[in-house]
Amino acid sequence: MMGYDDNSLYDLEFRSTLDDAWYSVRVVLSDDDTLVVKFWNFSESTDESFGVGDFKTIEAVEEFVRRFRLPSQQLQDSQCSRLVEGIGVCASFTFRDDDIRFYDAVVEAVHHVEHSFAKEEEECLCTFLLFWQHGPNEGNVTASGIANMCLIQPFEQMDSRVVTFSKMAKEKVEIARPTPGSASDGKTSLGKSATFDKEDRNLSTVQESTLSQRGLQASCMMF
Repeated sequence: MMGYDDNSLYDLEFRSTLDDAWYSVRVVLSDDDTLVVKFWNFSESTDESFGVGDFKTIEAVEEFVRRFRLPSQQLQDSQCSRLVEGIGVCASFTFRDDDIRFYDAVVEAVHHVEHSFAKEEEECLCTFLLFWQHGPNEGNVTASGIANMCLIQPFEQMDSRVVTFSKMAKEKVEIARPTPGSASDGKTSLGKSATFDKEDRNLSTVQESTLSQRGLQASCMMF
């Protein structure tokens, strides 16, 4: 069953480790050093939990932190001039009518068309070519309208809960790091461990299926 929490509490976007799509979330740092990511308008069964001991390298912690950012900004039709070549956007991809997810893309080209003012409301009819950074269309270029895109916001200061968690996780990595000359020194593959592995957290296959079957809404579409 879906929950209906106050969406003002969901002040971050998170790129899920399950499907690599962006979702509106809030985070809770528990007393046992676990960071719980809660998805807007969805049940607790889809929460993603991360422990400070889940990371094998400093690089893995930093990659995890980069999965968080400020909510993307929804654009009005009159603001299409802000969508210039080279700007980053969070764009929707429709798997099914009830399954829409959001991935990053870069505006590669813009085809400007005179706007319509039918019924005294401005409607942007321009076409934007998007180069997809990740997701099902990664590496491809597709056409989109303004209604399917939101502007990615600059994120100069990270959420304090995420910062606290990342510090504890890095400290855990340093403690576990083998000392020079020890038997285990040099035996860990940095290339493999630098990427956070969702299997290390024993995520439920039911949880992954739930996210796959019912897409969440990105924060730029909440308002």
